[in-house]
Amino acid sequence: MESSAGRVNDRVILLETERVRLRRFGLDDVDRLVELDSDPEVMRWISYGQPSPRSHYEAVVPRLLAQYGATPLLGVWVAETRVDHAFVGWFHLRPDRIDPDEQELGYRLRRSVWGQGLATEVGRALVAHGFGTVGADKLSARALVGNAGSRRVMEKCGFALEREFTWPEEWLPGRSEDERRGVKYSLMRSQWQVPRA
Repeated sequence: MESSAGRVNDRVILLETERVRLRRFGLDDVDRLVELDSDPEVMRWISYGQPSPRSHYEAVVPRLLAQYGATPLLGVWVAETRVDHAFVGWFHLRPDRIDPDEQELGYRLRRSVWGQGLATEVGRALVAHGFGTVGADKLSARALVGNAGSRRVMEKCGFALEREFTWPEEWLPGRSEDERRGVKYSLMRSQWQVPRA
């Protein structure tokens, strides 16, 4: 992993892995988010495959930009390939909404890059960033019980199942209690193995 010591197209780079660069969002990324979330398979575990309206992203991106000023080492970042700067999705490492003393790892990738190991590659880099740069004591990640792909990524990044829970109905409206069953994975700094070069 390389640290955040650069800019590309006037965008601050958080980090780079062998194949992926994480950079700050810009207002011109709204179209990329709309396209990403228009794929029913990408949204299957989030909103029954239904996309959010464009207005949602037009409201979210300015909030993301404001957060960079308050917490420059934490937030949500665009993931793009290092070779050709192709948009592949986004990752976040930010204070957990449920347990704010923890930093939460999250990700959403285009279906065309699923199965290539990018989520694990960048997830591991963000774990190193979270413990090494941010100084977090605990990282967490959550998914719905049935989201086997996301759970595998968490496990490959070193996370272990902490507990099962049920998401609040207001967070997943229209889903039964069984469909709102989630899992929380976590990783403590003391359990983390520093990657060898």
